[in-house]
Amino acid sequence: MEYLEKKQEESVKDLKKIIKELEEKIKEKDLILKNITKSIPEIRFWKLFNPKKYEEALRTSYDVLQMVMDDIPENIFWKDTNLIYLGCNKSYAMLIGADDPQDVIGKTDIELLMDKEKCDYLQEHETNIMNSDKAEYHIIEEWILKDGIKILLDTNRIPLHDSTGKSVGILVTYSDITERKKAELIIKEEVKKLKELDQLRRDLITRVSHELKTPLISVYSGSELLLDYYNHQISDNVLEIIEMIHRGGKKLKNLIDNLLDISKIESDKLKLDKMKENLPEILMECINDMTFLAKNRNLSIEIDLPKELLLEIDKIRINQVFINILSNAIKNTPSNGKIYVSLEETENYIDVIIKDTGVGLTEKEMEIIFKKFGKIERYGKQMDVEIGGTGLGLYLSKEIMELHGGKILVESEGRNKGCTFKIRFFKKFI
Repeated sequence: MEYLEKKQEESVKDLKKIIKELEEKIKEKDLILKNITKSIPEIRFWKLFNPKKYEEALRTSYDVLQMVMDDIPENIFWKDTNLIYLGCNKSYAMLIGADDPQDVIGKTDIELLMDKEKCDYLQEHETNIMNSDKAEYHIIEEWILKDGIKILLDTNRIPLHDSTGKSVGILVTYSDITERKKAELIIKEEVKKLKELDQLRRDLITRVSHELKTPLISVYSGSELLLDYYNHQISDNVLEIIEMIHRGGKKLKNLIDNLLDISKIESDKLKLDKMKENLPEILMECINDMTFLAKNRNLSIEIDLPKELLLEIDKIRINQVFINILSNAIKNTPSNGKIYVSLEETENYIDVIIKDTGVGLTEKEMEIIFKKFGKIERYGKQMDVEIGGTGLGLYLSKEIMELHGGKILVESEGRNKGCTFKIRFFKKFI
């Protein structure tokens, strides 16, 4: 399950990285082109008033321009108003099958591309651009090369003007995005497959959980009935076995219930049934349910709660949250420890605070406790704590609180320094 989520995240990250690199290249290319094209109208102006300077500047500018353009991986060329090539870089010459950029100068598209339909399109499109007031035109085009291979080009066309505003030509850049588009399609297909596998996993968990729950009810309910009504008729040895069956059934029932709830959350099918409820009353019910477990571990629970505080919540789901956090505190607090339960209200939120004097959490542990199956292993560490659990309770509690528009915060100063959970309800959502 986590593998599928990780692969999906990696695929999306790879796509974003490719797109970011291309965007950076385009920014660098556009800056170079803008600086170069500024000089072109000025050189043409010299042709009228200083032919010698014009020829010298033209040679120098052309050499510099050619050198810069050849270092750019994108395809670049520029034409005059008659759409005759004035120059191009090596990348573009290779794209259209020319041996050298010099072989392109003085020619037209029909001489180079040999695709009349494409040439007619380019002539009309580029003529319209030169006669337009827009600074730049950007589209994606499909080209068919001489060898019949189809490619996708991300194109930018920039009209060139002299100092009087008269059109003097057009500069065009082509970025071959064929491989990028192929990569995007592959990523989309992989993401689609991952989603299908994830859905299959969810369906499997739901079906298996439902199938397990039916016979489990008989085992759990039967052992509970024996313990409640027939325990005095059963020998101690048999009673011990029934209690073991009941404990195992209870744990399995909680696991299945959690798996079903998580499956509903991931499928956006877990709906809240909100009503006005007395929060302290719900909390006290949960504390009473957990008193037996706390006494077994010789823990005391100190309570500081108001008598009434009404909130619009789903009582059953919030009960789950409180039980999970209380259970977590009890399991992770050694014998003779204390648990403090209180309520704090501010202008913006209400916090249910459950604090313990237990083994505490390290920074690394605090990063994983709310993740799916984020169970902290403490085998063989002699911490006098219970090591059972699946790592689903806190994850499920976090999701339930987020459905309520709230959240759960955790604080700890480190190992053996206790832990504080704050179950926060924001007033704007209640």
